[in-house]
Amino acid sequence: MAIRTCKRKVTKFSSFELLYGRTDLQPFELTIAYNDRNVNETFDEHLIRKFTTHKWIMEATPNIDNAYKLWENRRKQQKSMNTAFEPGDLVLVINFSRRKLDPFYTGPFRLFK
Repeated sequence: MAIRTCKRKVTKFSSFELLYGRTDLQPFELTIAYNDRNVNETFDEHLIRKFTTHKWIMEATPNIDNAYKLWENRRKQQKSMNTAFEPGDLVLVINFSRRKLDPFYTGPFRLFK
């Protein structure tokens, strides 16, 4: 239940709100919502009329776009980092034969020409 109803950092909405276009109703909230209905309306019709809206998607779209641009800029910054090494520099080497508790990098190693 918590995964469905917790607001996400990027979208500022829960996954339930984005999927269904309304907030999640807990069982105790259903009886309150049903008491607000018109007399000639069934419970399902009442819920559809009361909660069908897609405003969350319209509001979440800019948040998702902004987060995408932020991460895109971070990736560009990482690619543009100066990776020129000179003899005598100390470097760490990725440990590709790593086991569960082994370190990710080995070193530092000094570069030679």
